[in-house]
Formats: sequence, structure tokens, C-alpha cells
Amino acid sequence: MQETQGKETRQADMDYEQDFMTTAQDTVATLISKSVPKATFTSSDGQTILGWQFDGIERDIEIRGNPGRGWWQEAWGRTAYVIDSDCRFWEYSFSGVDEHERDTRLSHGIRPMPKSYLVGSEGEPFSKYKEILQRLRYQY
Repeated sequence: MQETQGKETRQADMDYEQDFMTTAQDTVATLISKSVPKATFTSSDGQTILGWQFDGIERDIEIRGNPGRGWWQEAWGRTAYVIDSDCRFWEYSFSGVDEHERDTRLSHGIRPMPKSYLVGSEGEPFSKYKEILQRLRYQY
């Protein structure tokens, strides 16, 4: 009986993911049908993706050092969560560092977003981002 319960649990887990991916596909189809333009995200090494940002994280400016003693550094950045027209999820990151007596350094990165990021830590698996994607259809 435990083996059957394990299979049912695995099936239920797969249903959450499939339900989420169906929502993602429906959202992308709606955005395309509404001719919502895609944003361009380019990494420092030239990799480019086109897609729609559906969430992200802003990093506040962090100031280190002591300007009165001759050294300081400011760092900032953001991460954008992006879905492309093929329903692939990406993480685009931007960071900057401005340091006393040095040039400002900017960095842009792109990497596939692990599905584990989309599972969430509260509610049903994928529920937070499923809701965000559903809302994205109506923001344009």
C-alpha cells in the first residue's frame, strides 16, 4: 500500500508542475496574441534573451568603507525573472560597483532559472508564480 501511496504522491507532484506549465503556456500565448513586446536582456558576454519579466528582486545600494578615511565602495543590483516565448524561465542579473578612485564596474548575467526557484516555500508548489503569471496576462 505504501508503494501505491508513493506513486500517487509523485503523480500529484507532477500535476502541480504540469498545471504550472499549462499556466505559463497560456500566459505566453496571451502575451503573443496581444502583441505585447518582449524586452531584451543581454549579458556581459553577449548572450541575449527576449522575453517578459514577471518578477524580480531589487538590491538596495550598499555602502562600505569610510569616505573620510579615503576609501568607499557602493554596490547595487537587481535580478529579473523572465519567461521567453518558448516558456523557458531565465534569471537576468545586473550588478554595479562604484569604488573610490576606480572606474564603475557593471556586470550583466543570464542563466536558466532552476525550476526549484519557482516552487516557492509557502502554499502549494508553484502557486506564487502561477498567480503572478496569471496576472501578467492582464497587465497589458
